[in-house]
Amino acid sequence: MVAEKKLDRARSVTVAKLEKQFLMGAQRPGGDSATTNREESVSVNGTATPSGERNVELEEAHGKLATISEKQKEQLQKLETENASLLSQITELNIKHSRLTDEDYSHTDLFKLLKSQYEDVKLQSERTAYRNQIDAETQAALAEKEAQLMRAETDLARIRNTRDELLADQQMRKAAQEQEKTSAAKVQELADARQVQIASLESEVERLRIQVDSLKATPQGLEDLSIEELQTKYHNLERQYSMLNDELASMQTALKKYSALASQKVADFSAMEEKVARSIAEKSKADQKYFAAMKAKESREAEVRTLRMQNSKASDIVSQLKESESATRSLLAIMEKQATETKEAMNTLAAKNHSTQQQLTESNIAIDGLKAQVTELKALAASKDSALANSSASCRRAELDLEGLKVTLADTKKSLDNWKNKSLGNSSSEYEMLRTLAICTVCRRNFKNTAIKTCGHVFCKECVEERLTSRSRKCPNCNKSFGNNDHMHITL
Repeated sequence: MVAEKKLDRARSVTVAKLEKQFLMGAQRPGGDSATTNREESVSVNGTATPSGERNVELEEAHGKLATISEKQKEQLQKLETENASLLSQITELNIKHSRLTDEDYSHTDLFKLLKSQYEDVKLQSERTAYRNQIDAETQAALAEKEAQLMRAETDLARIRNTRDELLADQQMRKAAQEQEKTSAAKVQELADARQVQIASLESEVERLRIQVDSLKATPQGLEDLSIEELQTKYHNLERQYSMLNDELASMQTALKKYSALASQKVADFSAMEEKVARSIAEKSKADQKYFAAMKAKESREAEVRTLRMQNSKASDIVSQLKESESATRSLLAIMEKQATETKEAMNTLAAKNHSTQQQLTESNIAIDGLKAQVTELKALAASKDSALANSSASCRRAELDLEGLKVTLADTKKSLDNWKNKSLGNSSSEYEMLRTLAICTVCRRNFKNTAIKTCGHVFCKECVEERLTSRSRKCPNCNKSFGNNDHMHITL
């Protein structure tokens, strides 16, 4: 137990010294040669280092400064190339500003505005021509529609005449049909009366037949007849009496129907006579009117002939007036067109003048704003240049620091290799124990930094990955198998 405690104390002291020395070597600056000499003059077991290591440190500092100077030269060359490219761009822009081409003028706002105004004038003239064309087409369409309307009116008048004729024919047919219906009803009434009369005559025939039979059956007097014969005779008389009553009723109905028909016929005849008298009177009146109309017709024909002659003369005068009116209208249209064109030209000129004044004011305002923007941009460019110079200087300083850190890292790696070689050359028992604890037992080169989860043994990462890639996935110490996810990184 005492020996183990001593070993642990020695191990802890040695490990602390190595860690401190490694950290001091990583954090020291390039020009602190005194501290590096003091730190490297002490070894692990307290022995002094030879004086030749100072020359090595000087060489390392010289190499660091040489790399920094090379990096600065590269940065200077890069800045010179950027400056030359910027100077060439400035000269090109000056040449382009002094010698502007048509394309440059075409991209200006004033040229675009003038072009839009020219296009507006052109479009306005095309619009007026199109409007005139549309007016002519609409007038032609209106004339055609008026002709169609006249044709439709004539067709409508013809259709109305035919409709009136058809209505008159229909009224005549309806009157004839009603007359036929009335005549058929009268014929039906006569037929009914005839049927009633036939029924009365049949009942009279039956009564007379019964009477004849009774007379044939009883040739003797009433005193010689028996009661039964009297009863039968009485029944026959009653039957004859009832039949006589029926015959009288049927005769009365037939008489009523015949009288009604006769009275209706008389009324119809009287109405027909009245109609004939009225028609005769109307005919005489119509004849008088006809003769008067014929006389008026002759006078009207003479008037019509005179009016036709006057109409022909008036039509000639109207055609001449129309021609003169069309000529005046064409002249008036031409004058109105010229007046509108002059008004439009004046309006366009006034609008152009107003727009040019507005453009001048706007351009002056824009020039003032652009001047202010130019000053602002100059100030901003100056600030940006200063910021760019500061950022480039900081970038260069960072690159120099990075190169210095790279050199210090290479120095620390070299010092670490020297310490490893020195540690391998030392054959003390404590160092061997520390080596067995800190260095991998498989490769004897790298430090232990990977532990196997299944058994807990510690090796370096390269040995564990080599085992995994070669598919010999067993621990070198206990031969316990492990998988791809059965190892973890540790820090001793």
